[in-house]
Amino acid sequence: MAYFLPQASGYLNPIVHVRCGLHPYKERSVTLGESVLSVYVRDSLHSSGRTLFRSFLFSPLRTANGTFLDPLYRGFTEPGSALEWSEWMLELFKPGFNLPALSHLTTQHELSNPLDIWVTLPYPDPCQRSFQLGSESPLDFTQVNDRLKALVWWIDLFRFNWAHCGIQRQLRFKGFRWPMDSLLEADVELVTRLAKEIHHRSSDFIWVANYGTNYVMDWQSLGFDAVIVNPNYYGNNDLSKDWIQNAKVFAHYYRLGLQMNYGKGLIYDDLHIYEYLQAGNREPSLIGNQALVLFHFENTDLYEIAQQNPTLYLNISQCIQQLSSSKD
Repeated sequence: MAYFLPQASGYLNPIVHVRCGLHPYKERSVTLGESVLSVYVRDSLHSSGRTLFRSFLFSPLRTANGTFLDPLYRGFTEPGSALEWSEWMLELFKPGFNLPALSHLTTQHELSNPLDIWVTLPYPDPCQRSFQLGSESPLDFTQVNDRLKALVWWIDLFRFNWAHCGIQRQLRFKGFRWPMDSLLEADVELVTRLAKEIHHRSSDFIWVANYGTNYVMDWQSLGFDAVIVNPNYYGNNDLSKDWIQNAKVFAHYYRLGLQMNYGKGLIYDDLHIYEYLQAGNREPSLIGNQALVLFHFENTDLYEIAQQNPTLYLNISQCIQQLSSSKD
């Protein structure tokens, strides 16, 4: 068996996970303007200005009034309303930031090909019994049909905005990401039906799953086009670095991609990133675009790394070049 091959599906590699909205626990916005996104697109510390990431996954954090749209914090606030789901849409297309900023950078840096875009869907919490869409009767998310209706509404609204925002030449929309890193039993039917709706709209459907979570082995029958597994090794948590190797073996056997992590906080030590970078630099089956890879940054970003730790930024950029499908 082999890892999931990005080229076979027309995916640019590696993908970087970027998030925007209100910070999870600080009263400030996480804004992705051109100055921040530029260091993701071009190597700011190398004279040749090599292209780094050619593929971006955008995910929500909190809305302006503090509601979490990231399911990692499910239960900390009330589930998002239709208005707050729409706020995530507006954040994505906010002039001068996020998608428009990335679009402008492709022109500024004279990239020969568009950047790939993936977008995380909002999560219809199955405990939510009232979700008001316009003047219709409220949707009840204990019912699969209502959960699907809400997601299809958001997907079609996104596609309308994408078609009318003037960024299609610079950016290439690839598809949607299932928002949870696990799959509840109550989500299985929804996911299979949602996958058909997404494919009917000529988009792909991916899942970033925790290593060891249920249903990952059934990813193709569920309708996913690709799955990326997170080894969950952070240096100061209960898992050893062996979990990276275990996740790699699992991903290789079931034709999955692999997530690489770098973060700051209590569960992160200073060296965990190097365990991931070694995996990317030394394993032949990961090098040269032979495996789909997602970079995830927690409580930091590549812009901050470039400013505060140029050596680490250089190491990350070299690993990206090893994994990359970029020709720029």
